[in-house]
Amino acid sequence: MTLADVAAAAGVSTSTVSRYVRGQLSVQAVTASRIDAALNHTGYKAPLIASDTTTVGLIVPELRNPYYSDLADELSTQAAASGLTLIMSVSGSTPVRESLAARHMGAISGLAGIVYLGMNRHNDELAQLVRRRVPIVVVDEDVDTAADTISTVTVDNFGGAYQATNYLIAQGHSRIAHIGGPRGVPTAEARLGGFRAALADHGIDALDDYIIRGAYSDQFGANVFRHLAGTGSMPTAVFAASDVVAFGMIGAAERHGIRIPDDMSIIGCDGVPMGQWLTPQLTTVAQPISEIARTAIRAFSDLREREISRREVLPMQLRVGASVRQLAQEH
Repeated sequence: MTLADVAAAAGVSTSTVSRYVRGQLSVQAVTASRIDAALNHTGYKAPLIASDTTTVGLIVPELRNPYYSDLADELSTQAAASGLTLIMSVSGSTPVRESLAARHMGAISGLAGIVYLGMNRHNDELAQLVRRRVPIVVVDEDVDTAADTISTVTVDNFGGAYQATNYLIAQGHSRIAHIGGPRGVPTAEARLGGFRAALADHGIDALDDYIIRGAYSDQFGANVFRHLAGTGSMPTAVFAASDVVAFGMIGAAERHGIRIPDDMSIIGCDGVPMGQWLTPQLTTVAQPISEIARTAIRAFSDLREREISRREVLPMQLRVGASVRQLAQEH
């Protein structure tokens, strides 16, 4: 199929389609819908955007969360080793700012492609870059745009959560709470799913009062004790869906008269290095940050040079610290 075939199916000129798929023309929504439908119907695939530059855009939700700052640093290191230079935009985790970040990156002349970390599944501007055949590697959270110009690198969040919860059960805990991430965020939903599955496999009910959802932030973690205190029966252990949430809980525990791990055990998720310096040292299921970065940059090179897209799911690994106590029996 050719651009002329797409143009005929959409009822527009060939030059209109050409400029539209390159992102050089803004058209009315109804016209865009007709062109998109014609592209899908004809199966036309434009070649990937060719660029002689080595500049790659990196979009991250925030830098306050050390998981993102550590990953951004490792991505920069791996990119440099491959002869690439990253320029970064911080999106603030909101749908509007994520779309703006994608738009601004796409407007940079000669940009070789984008490594994208978002918190929202849908991004209209990212979809527009896909139509322009810009190479994109999505890291961490999935997006709802699928194309042969997108590669995805993520981890087994379900398996990591299952592993964390199973470890708590193996230490004798059955009153286990889950301090989860935002609703609708793929990693948060997968980690909740792994938590529930591990409990179910051991015949333990997942109590609604023991499942609390909120931001991946230390402030959220510090505030959950009030809710847990109102359940009538405090859990003996907590699986926090993010290390930074666990940091907040450990920091605030003493103010609530709770000793970690004597009164409550905590296991985190992500493997942020800062957890090694806490007292007690945080037990966690770790994401392989270096391997994620290496895989993402390798996937970008494969997209750019060979037009090969891939989906990589990497395993998480249990790191035992001192924040989980073994119970002789549930009390």
